[in-house]
Amino acid sequence: MHIRRASRLALALVPLLCACAGAANTGPQETLRRYIKAVDADHPAEAYALMDESVRKQMTPTEFAARWKTLRLELQAQAVQLKPLLAKPVKARAQVTFPSGGRASLTYVDDRWKIDDGVALSGGAATPADALKAFIRAVESRNYELVMRFMARSVRESIERDITERLAKLRQALNQEIEVTGGRARLQYDPRYKIELIQEEGEWRILDLD
Repeated sequence: MHIRRASRLALALVPLLCACAGAANTGPQETLRRYIKAVDADHPAEAYALMDESVRKQMTPTEFAARWKTLRLELQAQAVQLKPLLAKPVKARAQVTFPSGGRASLTYVDDRWKIDDGVALSGGAATPADALKAFIRAVESRNYELVMRFMARSVRESIERDITERLAKLRQALNQEIEVTGGRARLQYDPRYKIELIQEEGEWRILDLD
């Protein structure tokens, strides 16, 4: 995804994806409603207050307002697309890390946060069945960091070594010419490795890592 388009989308969807700083005592449904209202009323300051702290650290209210003005038409179009979500509960998930290193996964249900008992709150799974159930939950929630926790140490280390090596090779090859044929592209960044991309909806996306 192009950086500019990604930043635009993030600007509109942050209230859905984050624990919003300005709405600590409200659920995702109310936060979404307040965000849409801010867009409709053209009140960037109100929308800025809903942004997660990490977002507000990246830009001042003035910078946010300037970007808001530039993206005004797109934000209005996205708000229209978001409005139907108000008719049904907005699903949200969160993760808490304990000082001991254990983690608890929570889901927002019936206007309250509840601990998801399908994910271990500490250490590892007590039984093979528990491990498989937790692994499925981790994949379904797209929590890939948690997915890795359920891999054996030897497997995890092997995957991490492979990824590290590939990224290093790919970074070194960024100045090489990329073969482009129509809507496909290919880069042989090592005698052993190549990466293929495809153009979809006007954007280049990874098709294959070999």
